[in-house]
Amino acid sequence: FVDFLKKVPEDAYFVHRGPDKLLGIGAASGDFISVLVTCEPGQGRSVLLALCEALSEDTVRLEVAAENRRAVALYEKLGFVKTACNEIWYEI
Repeated sequence: FVDFLKKVPEDAYFVHRGPDKLLGIGAASGDFISVLVTCEPGQGRSVLLALCEALSEDTVRLEVAAENRRAVALYEKLGFVKTACNEIWYEI
């Protein structure tokens, strides 16, 4: 995953840590979160809120696969609103 992050042309990388472990990693550019990965189950909310706090924008955008229902439910619970649906996704 670290090699993948190095290839993503973003403005900021973010690492969210708990007292003794890594909770998640994110990458953002302006108001757009392009990578959000949790390393501990159930830490998506914590990692997302910390990344949003680190951004200086009033509005934050992100992409999520519609099949990732847990993430979609979390984002909606935190106030994110669906604005578009892309039919084509990325290949890694």
